[in-house]
Amino acid sequence: MDDSDNQPDLIPGWQTLEEAGLPACVVDLHLRYRQANAAWQSYLQGDTFRFGTQQVSVDQRDLLPDLPADHRERWSIVLSEIVAGRLGHFLDRMVQQGSRGERLIVMTASPTLDRAGRVDGALCIRYDLTESHQSAANEERLTQALLTARRLQHFLGNQMALTLGYVELLTFDPRLPEELRDRVDEALRGVVEATETLSKLRLVTRLEVAASDPAVVEYLNRE
Repeated sequence: MDDSDNQPDLIPGWQTLEEAGLPACVVDLHLRYRQANAAWQSYLQGDTFRFGTQQVSVDQRDLLPDLPADHRERWSIVLSEIVAGRLGHFLDRMVQQGSRGERLIVMTASPTLDRAGRVDGALCIRYDLTESHQSAANEERLTQALLTARRLQHFLGNQMALTLGYVELLTFDPRLPEELRDRVDEALRGVVEATETLSKLRLVTRLEVAASDPAVVEYLNRE
């Protein structure tokens, strides 16, 4: 096979992978490295399962030993199917332990073609989805917290309305002793302020105002 058939510029999107910093490599029909970009080689020199932090070369070396041990058998079968032209694409999800803790990794493989359109290898790309996965999990937890807060606000709103009604009745009750009227008035002001605060919190949990809104901050920081 002409060596020009194996040049990176013949692989669609190779330059984009380089610019995006996504680890990528290409293997031949024997599952040996044909090439690997800088991000893939950086991966091999860092959070890898075989080489630690020493400098490594991908020249004429098999890909499979560089994959997690519990995924090698699966990838051996899948890559063999891809380079044989019987499989068009493969995606594998892995949870790996590295120097920065547990990472959520997705790896994909797809066939590469020579100038004649024949399958001559496979392109493998490694995606680290840890941050986006954590963001999605945090967003889900926030959503659940907001739903819980709204249910509690509905319950508290009903209780506050009931309390406010009783305190107002006491305020206008002619049987209330004069020496207790000031205390009842103070209780009424407290209930009214609490109801207003609950209304502000209701707006926050519905994301209708920002939590940094000055009026909200004033209520929440009130002594």
